[in-house]
Amino acid sequence: MGIDLHQVTQELISLVGEGNVHTDIFERINYADTSLPYDVEEGDLPDVVVQPANAQEISNVLKYANKHKIPVTTYGSGTSLIFGTKPKHRGITLSTERLDFFRIDEDHQWFECGAGVKAGRAIKELGKLGYFLPIQTQAGSTLAGAVSVNTLGHVTDNIYGY
Repeated sequence: MGIDLHQVTQELISLVGEGNVHTDIFERINYADTSLPYDVEEGDLPDVVVQPANAQEISNVLKYANKHKIPVTTYGSGTSLIFGTKPKHRGITLSTERLDFFRIDEDHQWFECGAGVKAGRAIKELGKLGYFLPIQTQAGSTLAGAVSVNTLGHVTDNIYGY
């Protein structure tokens, strides 16, 4: 990264809290790639993993990274096989797993959720009220990850008759 990793880690802890910043090798491997961990090499590992809890923490991390020219890679749940979570230049991996709020507005028939909500949870919560999620993806994938790699259309097309 070109700057002191210990200093970066301490500053990131001040932004997202202790316990939400990881530099140990095992955590870095977990967040280094998609579901094929045997393909991970040392150069593929992020230098640090952060787990922000809300938009403000994400903004603070991104401002910090931009100021110090540190690359940032986002990470949902790592279920995709397109290697979109593989850091190209090490840096910071920003995990969305703590962004897990889920709210259904029955009056208006919509829901909103955080980027870290997994498809299985959304399907279960919607199903309790007689709704369904018109996508077909892995239950362990995050909804934001599914949207970002465009893995939604299989069932949606059938439902809407396209």
